[in-house]
Amino acid sequence: MALTDLSQGVSGGSGIGINDLIDAEIVQYYTVTLADIANGYFSYAAPVGAAGKFKLCPMGGAPLQFGTDYTVNAGLSRVEWTGLTLDGLIAAGDTFRLVYNSPV
Repeated sequence: MALTDLSQGVSGGSGIGINDLIDAEIVQYYTVTLADIANGYFSYAAPVGAAGKFKLCPMGGAPLQFGTDYTVNAGLSRVEWTGLTLDGLIAAGDTFRLVYNSPV
């Protein structure tokens, strides 16, 4: 069942239901290492449904802006920041919350 099949609605049917959407959301916590800093990226656990729907939040801070602060390389399953706002600001030991939907 694809996330784009929303035909179930409130009256039933064979499409995707609210529980499917909730189940598809992934929340992951990641602590940056020295190797991540040297690489300019870190990897995340599961495939992402749409890179622009990926949310990255430093613990204790506001959500960062996709495309300005960081990008997502969905093909390689990683968050990248080389040449973006996080470049030079991110440090080993920083912890981030990643929230995204995995394709169903």
